Amino acid sequence: MINLSIPNSTLVRGIKSYNKINKLTNIIEDREHSKFEFNKKNKLFHFEQNINFLFTKKDKQMIYNKILNKKYKIISFQLASCYQNPKLNNGKFFPKGKKISEQLMLKNIEKNVKWLRKLINKNTKIAVENNNYFKTGAYEIVTNPGFINMICKKFKVFILFDYSHAQISSYNNNMNFEEYTNKFQKSKIVQLHFCGFSFNDDQIIDSHTKPKKKDYENLLNLVKKFGNLEFITVEYYKNIKTLENILIEIKKISKQIK
Repeated sequence: MINLSIPNSTLVRGIKSYNKINKLTNIIEDREHSKFEFNKKNKLFHFEQNINFLFTKKDKQMIYNKILNKKYKIISFQLASCYQNPKLNNGKFFPKGKKISEQLMLKNIEKNVKWLRKLINKNTKIAVENNNYFKTGAYEIVTNPGFINMICKKFKVFILFDYSHAQISSYNNNMNFEEYTNKFQKSKIVQLHFCGFSFNDDQIIDSHTKPKKKDYENLLNLVKKFGNLEFITVEYYKNIKTLENILIEIKKISKQIK
């Protein structure tokens, strides 16, 4: 069974929006900046920390405080860049600071995962999210599906598949979306982030917009392929009513899955 979830995000601004969000789903994905507690609904946690860089003392304390004594189904982390402190400009990372080699990233991931497993419930899955690829030089290795598959195999972790990130990566690699998606080890995909994306001045953007008809068609095809998928998290933050309509559309899709 695939469960629908939404982030515990900035869309939850007060008690009124909390109540509206609370009625939309039985599962909430917590974030580091989340301000509201949804009690037993909080089953997922998505961290902004990059698992390919060694967690700092501050990172560890924050993660410890967030997940201690919690029974999260999945905790996920980013693989944002191959640079430890990249420059952010117009929503894209550019090379800055130290570039980390693939070998060192793997060593860092091993240490981080080993530390995490001492904290988490034995049934909690650790997942890594695929980031979007842009031709700036700051996204090499980490956006390669082969590298992500290797991480899953070596460290027994899973994949949080981000739909828009995959669209952006396939587009910027001059690759068919289905061809790019097929490079991931599908059996390791346990969660999916879903929202729309857009184009601006011939550039593709991770805009978290309302999905289009084609996006829902793509989602249906993905769900059919991802046999171990447990959660779909809708990353839309602009309007609660629109969010509700997106969830309704996805529920229609889920009924088509046998």
